[in-house]
Amino acid sequence: MHQIRIRHILAVTAATLMATACTDQPESAQPTDPVQSSARATDNIIAVQNRHTPDLMRRDGIVGTGIRRGPSGEESIVVYAVSPGHAANARVPATLDGYPVNVVVTGRIDASNYNDPQTRQRPVPNGFSVGHPDITAGTIGARVKGGDGSIYILSNNHVLANINNASIGDAALQPGPYDGGTAADRIATLAAFQTITMGGANNTIDAAIARVDDPSQILGATPDWAYGAPGTSPVNPSVGMAVQKFGRTTGHTHGSISEVNVTVSVCYVPRGMFSCAQAATFTGQVGITPGTFSSGGDSGSLIVTDNAGKSPVALLFAGSDARTLANPIGPVLSHFGVSIDPTSGGGDPPPTGDDTTAPSAAFAVSCGNSTTCSFSDQSTDNVGVTAWSWSFGNGQTATTRNATTTYAGAGNYTATLTASDAAGNTNTASRVIRCAKKGKNIRCS
Repeated sequence: MHQIRIRHILAVTAATLMATACTDQPESAQPTDPVQSSARATDNIIAVQNRHTPDLMRRDGIVGTGIRRGPSGEESIVVYAVSPGHAANARVPATLDGYPVNVVVTGRIDASNYNDPQTRQRPVPNGFSVGHPDITAGTIGARVKGGDGSIYILSNNHVLANINNASIGDAALQPGPYDGGTAADRIATLAAFQTITMGGANNTIDAAIARVDDPSQILGATPDWAYGAPGTSPVNPSVGMAVQKFGRTTGHTHGSISEVNVTVSVCYVPRGMFSCAQAATFTGQVGITPGTFSSGGDSGSLIVTDNAGKSPVALLFAGSDARTLANPIGPVLSHFGVSIDPTSGGGDPPPTGDDTTAPSAAFAVSCGNSTTCSFSDQSTDNVGVTAWSWSFGNGQTATTRNATTTYAGAGNYTATLTASDAAGNTNTASRVIRCAKKGKNIRCS
């Protein structure tokens, strides 16, 4: 079983990275070599970065480079190192052709595959668990449509094609195997993938598509409590652009593009904490902050603009604790000859009177080590959930979408949510809230 963790790295207007698990260090960790040259070259900063990147990345522990532009237009080259020791030993120059250099400790950047489980959903929204039978779990990025009208799931090679080791026609399971998916949970079959070349050759995308067995079982949108449906017109990433994503592990998160034109070495088979047994170099990538934007299992998430347009920007595929890495979405869609298809259920939503599909009721609970618990609706429906009926097992009820209740004493309480749509179809989900005495206090979970 392959574990490819997406963590977060730094990327800028032009960037090159090799990474595994990234954690930003204070940028006072400066290069140890003297200034290489004091005069500013006539070349623009991207040309300077690209010229020096091969030499920098041959140095042990240097995993990437990028370009940073400050709010006043000041430019610098960013160099990524696996650890403080690697940063010191690499003796990166303090300037390159007159441009200042900042060394940032990112850790190793891994491709990402597992973390918290997600559930089986039919129809399934974008952002939910999916995976090849021989991997752990990744994320459905988007529903896409081919020129012949065929409907596909878009995600990563390492999610749907098992890092080049799959065969066309292999199953895509929803949820992924790590989340309990079995052969009975097949939702699509692998249709195409871009081979990832390991070693020195450059790659541009980590992507694959799987043809959907039944298009009505793919919503083409995230849950309405996330950002909903993506736009259909991709936009080019730019530094400072506000973005968002919905993924299987960290859910709905917000961030901004910190670097573009990133070159990065991504670890697909880790060896120890700082080294890698199998890595691939990617060029032309996008870097996103903050470090909490994604985590293991979010691989394949579609990244969109954080505005009303929700325009597709990039496909998340790797990172570290400090940054997220993503393929610009334009080249991904062009490679497979597909387009974003946010249509729900394979066509327009049915008229209310003809809707016989019940919602899929679901909710999350957070008690925060107290007796007061917050309940968050996570229900989905082919048209949309319109009403919620809560019973918390303590005599209290609510009819709001999200609700809060307080439990009076120790014991087990069955909380129930009934979700309804406009046609009157209903579905119920329940779970037991356990409250127990810990020391002098009662804690619920």
